[in-house]
Amino acid sequence: MIGVVHHLGDDDDPAAVVAGYRDALAGGSYLFLSHYLDRGAATAELEETLLAHRGTGRFRSRAETSAYFGGLASVPPGLSYAAMWRGRRCSQAASTPASVWSPAGSAARRRASHPG
Repeated sequence: MIGVVHHLGDDDDPAAVVAGYRDALAGGSYLFLSHYLDRGAATAELEETLLAHRGTGRFRSRAETSAYFGGLASVPPGLSYAAMWRGRRCSQAASTPASVWSPAGSAARRRASHPG
C-alpha cells in the first residue's frame, strides 16, 4: 500500500480499508505501507495545500500509521523514514522531502503453526 492510504480521507475509513487487505493476507505474506507523517506545524501548510489543490493528501500521526499494521509482526527497521529501508542513515537522506514526511513500514502475517 505504497502511496495509497494518505489519499484516503477520514470519511473513507482508511483503517477499515487497510484492515480488509491486512486480514486477507495469507500466512507468510507482508503488508508494506507508506504514509505522510503529521509533524504538526511543520507539515500543516503542506497538507492544507495538497488538500486544496489536489483534493487528497492527509497527514496522520505515527500512532495512526502504526495502527494500520494491527497485530502483524513488524519487520526491521519497523515504521521508519523511507530512506532507512535502504540502510542509509537519516542524516544522509535528510535532503529529500520523503525522508522527512513519509515513513514506511512492513509487517508480516506469521505462518500458522502446524501440529507436529
